[in-house]
Amino acid sequence: MPAVTYYRQGDPRWSRNRIGTSWLTVGGYGCVCTCIAMLATYLGSPTTPSQVASNRIWFVLGKILWGNIKIPHMKFDRREYGRNDRNIVSAINGDPDSFVFLQIKNRIYKEHWMWAIGVIDNGKSYWVADPLKGDRCDIVKRYGNSITGAAYFKKV
Repeated sequence: MPAVTYYRQGDPRWSRNRIGTSWLTVGGYGCVCTCIAMLATYLGSPTTPSQVASNRIWFVLGKILWGNIKIPHMKFDRREYGRNDRNIVSAINGDPDSFVFLQIKNRIYKEHWMWAIGVIDNGKSYWVADPLKGDRCDIVKRYGNSITGAAYFKKV
């Protein structure tokens, strides 16, 4: 597989673009847009966060409608609430055609999404492609133990 292209939601090329028909911008609220663009690009459909954000049928009031996402080579599988390390580890290590975005919520971040790209210590933490900084990091070291959900995708 190709290397991950790390996009940063605050990149001036798209940070001021609005998400769907909302007033929310990619720079302020576009972590999901940025994750989708990173995964689509990884799977062979080069896509920018701006292109994702501009698709009006994928969002309502800036919130993603997971089932509406239509990008070649990837398909939304399911949304999961809470932290299920068995499912997360399985998606990362078990099936090469499965991918997972992790959601965190804590006192600083009302909601933030990252693409999980590796397992640390059997699921105690994860390597993630973090759209906030446009880099790879250990999710627990950067954000604490605050995983509150996941969204799963399949390669098609």
